[in-house]
Amino acid sequence: MKNRDKLQNYDSSNSCSKRLRTCVYEDVDAAVLKWIHTMRDKNVPISGPFVIEKALQVAKALGYDQFLGSNGWLEKFKKRHGIVAKVQSGESKDVDDIDIKN
Repeated sequence: MKNRDKLQNYDSSNSCSKRLRTCVYEDVDAAVLKWIHTMRDKNVPISGPFVIEKALQVAKALGYDQFLGSNGWLEKFKKRHGIVAKVQSGESKDVDDIDIKN
């Protein structure tokens, strides 16, 4: 009863999920998503392990010692934010190592 408003506003068209779940580390998700968008704007190819490594760095900086950054987290992160692997065609821009680390 106390979550009635939340459940009424829940999109029931998503039939693949069985229940409404929330992300435990929302600030880690937001920071990693922002980083991914920045890297894609610079045409930097990013892989799954690279995203996990960045998430671990962000979680450590925010003080989350229990954050594991597993493959399961990565798959759920991609599903939550609609991230798909795309093959980048054409010539990529020259990228400095400094840009990748930021």
